[in-house]
Amino acid sequence: MSSSALLAGLFGICLTWSVLRLVREVRQRRALLSWLRDPAGVELPDGDGGWRDVFTAQQQLQKAGRRELAQLTLRLERFLKATQAIPDGVILLDATDRIEWHNGVAGEQLGITLAQDQGTLIVQLVRQPAFLDYLRRFRGGET
Repeated sequence: MSSSALLAGLFGICLTWSVLRLVREVRQRRALLSWLRDPAGVELPDGDGGWRDVFTAQQQLQKAGRRELAQLTLRLERFLKATQAIPDGVILLDATDRIEWHNGVAGEQLGITLAQDQGTLIVQLVRQPAFLDYLRRFRGGET
């Protein structure tokens, strides 16, 4: 066998190996992009080679995020139950002073319901000057 034939054979093997690696990389990137576009609808692939570390790290982050969300949900549920037991009216407002939630006492005191008044500006329902002044000072960071 001549040296040029041997070189041509080695070149062919190297080229084939390079093309196969490139195809594998493209496949892994497409799998990742598919998952990033629709994480709920597409299962995160296992990956192979260097991609296995990337997918494993992402799966661990995803699990940690789900655990944290479950803990936060549980804390919020406990908080809301606790506020139902408070003898005073409690109203949770968003950053724009719209009603997000209220306990039963606040509903009775103000004659409001979440079904009807959620998202309503509190200043449309409570117009006492002392409350409006308190709200202005609170939003200004004075309290």
